[in-house]
Amino acid sequence: GMIMGTPAYMPPEQARGERVDQRADIYAGGAILYRALTGQLPFDRSEASAIVLAVLTQEPPRPRSHEPTIPDHLEAVIQRAMAKEPGDRFQTMDELSEALSLYDLSPTLAQAGATGGSAPGARPAGLTRGSLEDQAREVGDARLHFVLLVLVAAFALIAGLFTAISSA
Repeated sequence: GMIMGTPAYMPPEQARGERVDQRADIYAGGAILYRALTGQLPFDRSEASAIVLAVLTQEPPRPRSHEPTIPDHLEAVIQRAMAKEPGDRFQTMDELSEALSLYDLSPTLAQAGATGGSAPGARPAGLTRGSLEDQAREVGDARLHFVLLVLVAAFALIAGLFTAISSA
């Protein structure tokens, strides 16, 4: 009956003391991505109980409200990862990793993602590597690229670990 975890990164089902699965980690990954890209916690309150209440009852501010240079699609990835209902989130780390691979401009990391079972280079219609590079130049924020590359690598590693554990 004890709730364990860091309230700022805890999904609603964990805050309610319910049974959790891999989608709780996907929520936490979305919250980490939110913090890394905005510099803000999704729910910034002074008391842990106030954070838990916010997790249960409120939506976090849109990431672009803190950092307008975040691309629309990336904001949508964060919001989907942090959906209140587990069924509305990415269902696997591979799905999340694939959505984040759109921002991986490094061929080395894209190849590493391919070994984890995700489909590298899969992009929504009309979104090409050239348009991503143009968007990255418009954003002009090297920090964004660094953070995204680190997070894509981390999610690829986590997805690989989950795959190895589940096959064992």
